[in-house]
Parts: sequence; structure tokens; C-alpha cells
Amino acid sequence: MKSDEPGSPVDSPIDQPRIVSRSLAKQDRIYESVAVTAGLSTLAILTLIGTFLLIRSSDVFRTTGLSFFTSTEWRPDASPPQFGIVAVLYWTVVVALIAFLLHSS
Repeated sequence: MKSDEPGSPVDSPIDQPRIVSRSLAKQDRIYESVAVTAGLSTLAILTLIGTFLLIRSSDVFRTTGLSFFTSTEWRPDASPPQFGIVAVLYWTVVVALIAFLLHSS
């Protein structure tokens, strides 16, 4: 290829990044703002739920300490009360894994 032919490296402009502008239609801007608002609202509600649960469960953690996560006993009417969540967590994970395996096959 000769250097004076069109499209030759000599005639091509210097590589420069092109400018990309973000222009959305009115419907797209409305959808975007509704989706962002819904997402942020969901995060705020989940944060409030988590905070409420932590506050309400503080008595249990004060009473049982970390044994809450390692014990299988659940006797709220005992003196002192005994709370353990290991069995519940184990079966929650087992059921979730079975559901995942059924869904993926």
C-alpha cells in the first residue's frame, strides 16, 4: 500500500478518545430516578430492620454471650434462659442448598 492512498497510516488522524455524552430521554430519566429511589429505600428499610433486631436481641446476647451461636439448647423459660441457634442455622443452610441444587438442575 502506498503512503498516498486513502486509509494509509500517514493519512489517518491521530488516535484520540471520542467524547461520549450521556443524554437520556425523559422516560429513561424518570425510570432511573424511580429505580434509584426504590433501591435506596430498600437499603434504608433493611438497615432499620437490622437495627431493630439488634436492639431487641441485646438481652439475649447479654445473657448467653457467644454461646448463642454455639449451643443447640432453646429454653426461654429456664432459669437462666438458654438460647442456642446452631440447629436452626444448620437446617436453614441445608434447606437453602437443597433449593439451590433443585433450581440449578
